Amino acid sequence: IYETVGGTGVSGTSPSNYITSITGTAGCPTTLPGSVALVPGQNIVCTITNTKKQITKLTLVKRVYNSGILNGVTNENWTLRADGSDGSFISGKGGASGAVNPGVLYTLKESVGPTGYYYAPSLWFCNSTGSAYTFNQQLGKITLTPGANVTCTITNTLTTVVANLTLIKRCIPSTDGGVFT
Repeated sequence: IYETVGGTGVSGTSPSNYITSITGTAGCPTTLPGSVALVPGQNIVCTITNTKKQITKLTLVKRVYNSGILNGVTNENWTLRADGSDGSFISGKGGASGAVNPGVLYTLKESVGPTGYYYAPSLWFCNSTGSAYTFNQQLGKITLTPGANVTCTITNTLTTVVANLTLIKRCIPSTDGGVFT
């Protein structure tokens, strides 16, 4: 007698947010899907375990303080990004959030802000409720443990409105070749 053993029972699959494993007595398959060959009187016990994956999540938040100036600048004027040492990343205008790989070093970054203004960036500040992570604030680098849920915030404060001055020098008559400084 042959029975096919699948992911969540005799046959089937697990949801993508679960890890499925199989253990059992001699004759039980070691991987899924697998087959069991039973002979009369034989007793094989297979246990299929579905373990929910620990999602490791990083959220980047942008805050903007315009010092009372209504200039239309918002957090959407910056793109925030976390680049992983393994090539993975999360990125978004005004903020970003998503699953990241535990144990990977991520560098936190922001794009250049709007032209015509200077916004002084703060250091990144990260926090979590009960999740473990390693964070170097001076370098903006973070590593999360499996299942961690961490939020990192950077604040830009308007410090200067950039002014432009254009000087145009004219000689009258324009054919005059005099030396002027």
